[in-house]
Amino acid sequence: MAYERKLMWVEIIGTIAIVASLLFVGLQIKQTQEIARATMRLEITTASQNVVDMAAENPGAFAVMQGERKPRDREEYWQAYVLTRAALRGYENQVYQYRQGFLDQSEWRGIRVEIRTRLAQPFIRARWEESREVFSAEFQAVVDEVESD
Repeated sequence: MAYERKLMWVEIIGTIAIVASLLFVGLQIKQTQEIARATMRLEITTASQNVVDMAAENPGAFAVMQGERKPRDREEYWQAYVLTRAALRGYENQVYQYRQGFLDQSEWRGIRVEIRTRLAQPFIRARWEESREVFSAEFQAVVDEVESD
C-alpha cells in the first residue's frame, strides 16, 4: 500500500513536471513569435525608409511618380520607374507578412489604404498595369480586392 501511494505521488509529480514543461515551451513560442513580429516591423520600416531615401535623392523622379509632372528625360522616367517598382515590392512584402500573421488588422487596414492611394496616381497605375504579372498572384489578388472596395 505504501509503495502504491509513493508511485501515485511520483506519477502526480511527473504529470505536474510535464505540464510545467509544456507551459514553458508555450511561453518560448509566444516570445519567439513576438520577436519575429518585431523583426518584420523593423524590416518593413527599413524598406519603407529606403524608398523614402530614394525619393529624397531623386525629387524629380518622385514628382513624376506622384503624378505632379511628366518626366523631363529618359533617365528621370527610369528613376521614377525604379522608385515605383520598389514601392510596389514593399507593398507585396507587407501583404506576405500580413498573410504570415506578422501584421495585425489595424496595420493591414492602413496598408490597404496606402495601396489604394498609390494606385490612384496615374504613373504608378500605368507601371502596375505594365508589370503586374511580375508580382505574386497573392499580391495581384489583394490589389484587385483593394480596388473593388
